[in-house]
Amino acid sequence: MMMRSDSLFPIVTTGLVVLALCTIPAFTSLVLQLSNGEKKSDELYEDGDGKATAESMKAFSAKVPKAFILLFASVGTGLSLAVGILSTQDEDLGIENWLGVAAWVCSPLRCPA
Repeated sequence: MMMRSDSLFPIVTTGLVVLALCTIPAFTSLVLQLSNGEKKSDELYEDGDGKATAESMKAFSAKVPKAFILLFASVGTGLSLAVGILSTQDEDLGIENWLGVAAWVCSPLRCPA
């Protein structure tokens, strides 16, 4: 009979790998923004209605939504870390919980991008 931990391990690992792959573009963007200081002026928003002006891009701010996302992602990271620490006493789901901690650690990395 397969233990519950053995059946969840491949699913959780696959999810973590997919999450890590999805985090790569955001992490790369974050590193480039930190190394350059600011976004390039030629990176203006454009859609079917037209292209944004430099003034409208300066007036737009996504700081509040990003702050909330960062706050809740940090709370989720802290809670998953607590669950991971507590699960070390329970041998059944220890690895899956620590993989969940790793997934939550990736979440705040995507916020600033």
